[in-house]
Amino acid sequence: MNSAILLAGGSGRRMAGAVADKVLLPLHEGACSLALCMRAFAESGCVGRLVVATRDEAQRGGVRTLAATYAPELPLVLVQGGVERVHSVLAALDALPEEEAGALAFIHDAARPMLEPGDVRELSALALRHRAACAGRPVTDTVKLLTEKSAEASPTPLEDLPRARLRAMETPQVFPAGLIRSACRKAVDEGLTVTDDAAAAALIGLHPALFTMPHANPKLTTAADISYVKHLLALRDGPAQVHTPMSTPPPPIRIGHGYDIHRFAEGRPLLLGGVEIAHSRGLDGHSDADCLCHAIADALLGAAGLPDIGHFWPPGRAETKGMDSLDIVRGAVARAAELGLSPVNIDASIIAQEPKIARYIPLMKERLGAALGLSSDRIGIKATTNEGIGGLGRAEGIAAHAVALLYAP
Repeated sequence: MNSAILLAGGSGRRMAGAVADKVLLPLHEGACSLALCMRAFAESGCVGRLVVATRDEAQRGGVRTLAATYAPELPLVLVQGGVERVHSVLAALDALPEEEAGALAFIHDAARPMLEPGDVRELSALALRHRAACAGRPVTDTVKLLTEKSAEASPTPLEDLPRARLRAMETPQVFPAGLIRSACRKAVDEGLTVTDDAAAAALIGLHPALFTMPHANPKLTTAADISYVKHLLALRDGPAQVHTPMSTPPPPIRIGHGYDIHRFAEGRPLLLGGVEIAHSRGLDGHSDADCLCHAIADALLGAAGLPDIGHFWPPGRAETKGMDSLDIVRGAVARAAELGLSPVNIDASIIAQEPKIARYIPLMKERLGAALGLSSDRIGIKATTNEGIGGLGRAEGIAAHAVALLYAP
């Protein structure tokens, strides 16, 4: 009998107290992440048992109620979660009958609620052909390796990693129960650090086939993830609540508008559209304060129906200090892509009493095009003054408006 192992016993410390238990937090129509995962496994027809690694007895009561509601046909086994992920997985595997060593164990983070029955079936078919299978997503960002330890925000040598060969590992991860039990036992007995089940499997020479889910599969990790996941679930499961009913389907396009404004500040470079502009003052901000990039990113996120850039890249965080705003644009494109949306064109206006910007526009279009995945002729940028009116007219800062068109092929 195949088993689904759901890991629900984590401390949730990265939620910073925002919720009491992230896997039991209602997300969509009263269903929590753990419930949605249970339902996906139950409807897949690929497993005959649920094994849930839990934190404490209070949580176990909620888990029993959810299993009876969302997966009543599957027997439920509860185990005590461990200090590290591998300890929880091993506890769950040890609860399986020895005679089922050849059956498949689907190991899944209970905090990934976007799992669908079809995903389970695809992974099951891959695992039956190749012995093991894991969900993994191609990395779209440029990833660099620090070649030496350094202080925060100080210069350090960086090593480029081959993006085409990088995968962000997700769950479910599927293995023969006996083999992954041996791998986890080896990791625990030898005190080895493994951050996912594929890393444990590699210790015994077991390597998975990779499966890219055709939809977003985020994990509830920080408080910022909650509204994003709720939005994705509403789009997936509740179109009647998201769109006004229409006699014909809406066209596969989305339009979004973005606006940003920053004051001038002494001693900072002036960056617009990823290009440094010659001027005596730059713009004040926690990142590099590129208001054109920020307006474009907000337009992309708005067209996708997502929260603004302050939600995904909060000001005041150490990791966003001095951030290259072209990376924010790339991140907005990636967020839209997770919803099956890609940019078609951008139209933007910069309002600046000073300096003169027109000669920089071709280079702005080139750099923004690289970040957006668009040719320069798909990007419109205009610059105008505020005719001396108001704070912008008094050259107190610079503002930008942007409109983005996204397409769902």
